[in-house]
Amino acid sequence: MVKKHKIEELRNLIKNGKLQNAFDLVKQLYRQQTELIVGFPEGSMKSASYYKLMDEICRKNNIPIKKDHHYVRNVSVPLVSVAGAGLILALSSFFVIPLMMIGLIIFIVGWVGFAISLPICIAMNLSKKIKKPGSYIVKINGFVNKIENLRDMYTEFQIERLKLDMIKMYWYWIVSANKYGYSIPEGFYI
Repeated sequence: MVKKHKIEELRNLIKNGKLQNAFDLVKQLYRQQTELIVGFPEGSMKSASYYKLMDEICRKNNIPIKKDHHYVRNVSVPLVSVAGAGLILALSSFFVIPLMMIGLIIFIVGWVGFAISLPICIAMNLSKKIKKPGSYIVKINGFVNKIENLRDMYTEFQIERLKLDMIKMYWYWIVSANKYGYSIPEGFYI
């Protein structure tokens, strides 16, 4: 179980800019929390995935430098072009029924493909981008509020899982702060 004073110690290390020390503490807390979660019956069923995540977070001794990923090619625009071509084909061959039906099918496939692919491409591009450190402060505060204020709504396993996710957000915050050389803006509480 992660003690509150350890989280305070982690916050103070981050506030003072000692990112390497904070990184080492996050790895230690993540290991402890993973072992605790695997001890629960719910956690032991997924122990392999917890250990895989722990290995990903705890394997490096220094703060990793994450590279920005290239954006996923957006296939939505060509699908809209296909839909437009299908509409033009359907309208230009108004009196030739088979050709008009093919044009309408192309138009429908293009628009349905566009409607399906656009949110997927946007989500893939947003999930691979390294976020600025300020966004992690907000996420961490959300976890703190859930753990402290909504404690009676969660089981003990869910609370410990929230703590694990919060520690993972600290890890991401440290990696992001190391990349961007970010300092904490005034008025933010972490």
